[in-house]
Amino acid sequence: MFVWPQPDAEALASNYGPGYYVFHEPPARRWARAVQVYLNHLLPLEGRTGRRLLEVGCAGGHLLALARARGWEVQGVELSAEAAAAAHQEFGLEVFAGTIDSFVTGMAAEPFDMAVAVDVLEHVPSPLTFLRCLRRQVRPGGWLAVETPNWGGRWRRL
Repeated sequence: MFVWPQPDAEALASNYGPGYYVFHEPPARRWARAVQVYLNHLLPLEGRTGRRLLEVGCAGGHLLALARARGWEVQGVELSAEAAAAAHQEFGLEVFAGTIDSFVTGMAAEPFDMAVAVDVLEHVPSPLTFLRCLRRQVRPGGWLAVETPNWGGRWRRL
């Protein structure tokens, strides 16, 4: 699955600008999704790795809020400034509003133990470049979890 033609940075800024971030799911569903991702990717690592988590495409911050409550040090990156503000307002999270490239350029922090990107890869101009950039944010021996939609599943038609 991929987007064609691939959007450039200008198209992305236009597509994900003001008005993009509108919740279409009830809060219970957003929490259920965060719990599912946590159980699949983070819970198995508790006790086996450090606790610095980067989530790219964190939207309203539900996964980050859950991880923080479980003892993780969290950082979010979200293209939508509205979503980043919502994550801060609802959960007190510090979320960088922009692309992973601009986050990396502006930050000189220690590497993360894990990076997560859920339903993001299909939105970026260059998936390979995105993955390489994301991987550089993770310490050697760290973990990278990337999920994309299941376009073969029955739910995509709803």
